[in-house]
Amino acid sequence: ALDGEDLDGPFARLHERLAAVLPHGSVRHEARSLAATLGELSSLLERRQSGEDADHTPVLVTVFALQRLRQLRPDDDLGGRDGGEPPAERFARILANGPEYGVHTLVWCDSLASVQRGLGRRSLRDFDQRILFQMSAADSTELVDDDGASRLGLHTALVAAQGEGRREKFRPFALPGPEFLARLAAALTARFPRS
Repeated sequence: ALDGEDLDGPFARLHERLAAVLPHGSVRHEARSLAATLGELSSLLERRQSGEDADHTPVLVTVFALQRLRQLRPDDDLGGRDGGEPPAERFARILANGPEYGVHTLVWCDSLASVQRGLGRRSLRDFDQRILFQMSAADSTELVDDDGASRLGLHTALVAAQGEGRREKFRPFALPGPEFLARLAAALTARFPRS
């Protein structure tokens, strides 16, 4: 989990709760370790692409508060701290090539403007599924080619599967409580036993 929030932010606390119940581990990284984390993910992807790493165990990269992770912006001309490839380029390559090799990415951002700054058009196309909350007709059209999100109420959202051309309204849910997390842990452990 790449987290743009502070250590005491709401996602950090939720992540601690999730990490405690997930049977297969979860690691939260703050903005200052972003370059090193992307370097590790990029190396993993390169090993899988070259066939050196036959283990294609799925990896889920979650990005929370993309708007605060300036190093991921394509226009950030700062190179990697090690003098190598900039983090934004590594991130774009992971988005484009990762799913084929079991590296999937989920991103949360606060506005369309932040998405455009943080991802750019090319990387945005790599996200087939998008969830939108109430926004202007122009922003909705920019993200999913129709103004459906402009007609949403306060307590509804729209999920859009771009490849299928499917749109569906739904009611967002509250943060999971301890009972739900315990049931989730049991279900995941039963379905995916540790080797």
